[in-house]
Amino acid sequence: MSSPARTLLAALMSATLSLLLLIGCSGTAPKDDAEDEGPFRIVGYVTAGAVLDVIDVSKLTHINYAFLLPMKNGELKPFGSSAQLRRVVARAAEADVKVLISVGGWGWDDEFEALASDNDRRARFVAGVVNFVLEYQLDGADIDWEYPDAG
Repeated sequence: MSSPARTLLAALMSATLSLLLLIGCSGTAPKDDAEDEGPFRIVGYVTAGAVLDVIDVSKLTHINYAFLLPMKNGELKPFGSSAQLRRVVARAAEADVKVLISVGGWGWDDEFEALASDNDRRARFVAGVVNFVLEYQLDGADIDWEYPDAG
């Protein structure tokens, strides 16, 4: 991907993630319509410990690679499964399957609340996720902020 295209993609992803974080903080209830929004998506979560040989990626439309973890200051915890993620991306590309990084997950709501409450931390978080997506040539990010917390 050329440098101007990567810059444009980074800017678009930054804007999109920022908007999603702001929308996620609103109190609006989701629509309860049963409208047809197009074809179904079949999403599989894959972790660093997954045995790729037993996963038939051709049955999926998307793979969410779990998990990239946020910190309260907006930075991302060091990612320890680079080789596995690159293998997942390569296998998915062969089957025309999109790969996204899932950020957060169960038990990380305190980190999301802290980073979302401050402009600088939010910007640091968005930049980190965008850079991660670009570095691993992913198709996007799945922000798994399980909010509000029942506890």
